[in-house]
Amino acid sequence: MGKWISGFFLVGEWISRFAVANLFWLAFTFPAWIVVLNTIMRESYDFSKLIVLYVTVTAPLVVFPATSALFAVSRDWAMEKEQDTVIRSYWNYYKENYKSSLKIGIVLTVAWVVTVGDIFYFSDITPFVTYVFVGIGLILFVVTIHSFSVMVHYDIRVSDVLKKALFFTVAKPLISFIIIMTTAIVLFVSVNQLRFLLIFFSFSIISFISISLFLKMYSMLKEKK
Repeated sequence: MGKWISGFFLVGEWISRFAVANLFWLAFTFPAWIVVLNTIMRESYDFSKLIVLYVTVTAPLVVFPATSALFAVSRDWAMEKEQDTVIRSYWNYYKENYKSSLKIGIVLTVAWVVTVGDIFYFSDITPFVTYVFVGIGLILFVVTIHSFSVMVHYDIRVSDVLKKALFFTVAKPLISFIIIMTTAIVLFVSVNQLRFLLIFFSFSIISFISISLFLKMYSMLKEKK
């Protein structure tokens, strides 16, 4: 009976961890996603230049710092590192990594704007080129995910974060593929089947799986040296 009770409390603890971290991420990124969500809810997919500019500005300012804090908290879980509370840890990591997250966010946001812009531009002109940029977008997605993992795991310059993120993306294509598929499945289920996951679990689950895969990959590469 004691094991069942311990297991019950352990499951409850993990559920509360994911829920609190996810809610904090949503709260901190609220200025960015609320505009996009409002556009989608109105079923108006004609994103004006003003909306694109707004998202481009807010992404480095709020999304990247909030996501780096989420990855840092997830890293502690994956490494079984003790935390005071999820709330306190998240806030401390948010402040600690804000400047580096902002710098990386600016670079990656520009890359995303160019890539997405090219996808839309060539979609009605040359389908083949569109597919090429979609492929580049998938690679950029993994590089972005790895950038968060590298940022919270290493204490290095911004340029080195991006270099390592690109290296990990290319060095382990299988893990890159797993990250893409896992993210796609979680978001697909969250949007189409269980929408409450978006509020409580989706993004914290994605960050935890991503950082866990990164740590596994890091360990594998380290053993080969």
